[in-house]
Amino acid sequence: MATVHPEDLRALQDLIAAAHRADTPDSRFTAECRMQYPDGEVRWMVVRAQVFFEREGVDVRTTRVVGTTQDVTARKRVEQLIRQSEERYRRLIAVSPYGILVIRADQVIFANDQALKLFGVVKADELLGKSPFELFHQACHTTMRERTRELLGGSQVAPMVEERIIKEDGTSMDVEVSSAGFSDEEGPAILVMLRDISERKRLQDRLRKTERIAELGTVASGMA
Repeated sequence: MATVHPEDLRALQDLIAAAHRADTPDSRFTAECRMQYPDGEVRWMVVRAQVFFEREGVDVRTTRVVGTTQDVTARKRVEQLIRQSEERYRRLIAVSPYGILVIRADQVIFANDQALKLFGVVKADELLGKSPFELFHQACHTTMRERTRELLGGSQVAPMVEERIIKEDGTSMDVEVSSAGFSDEEGPAILVMLRDISERKRLQDRLRKTERIAELGTVASGMA
């Protein structure tokens, strides 16, 4: 015969005791608890019960407890898998080398640590609630509006582009931007991933200058 798991027994007893203190001659309660079977198996149950008792002066005597149990082990396992999956994604986002923003209704609702570093802020509150148009250079706004319409209109992924963000101190930074649209229970939103490409841009500029100097040298040699 199955028995209530020792770790859940006290909570269940407290619910029954609380029913005794009710002002009505019967009280109902619902609880989730684990049931332990003789073979060692543990299953989750939802217990719905009604406690009947009699009062004799100041004393309360339980006459009977009538209830039902519903096996919800499968649901609890699914919930556990979801929690584990969410935790894995949270860890991945936390250690991601990319700055990650989540934008909903034209407001930033999430920013990871790397995003804080890119924008030069210390706390997420300094970014949360802001419009993405406050965070990106004005020259990027037209492209941003077009991409937002595409992502919220059903397109799941937008092509990677190079844009420029405005940091907290007013300076700008070249970034590579990847974005994707998604929906959850709160509605449509956009996931934005940012990567600092300032050093790459500097190297490209230096390479172009070197190539121009080499071309000038070739022209000068030909003229000589």
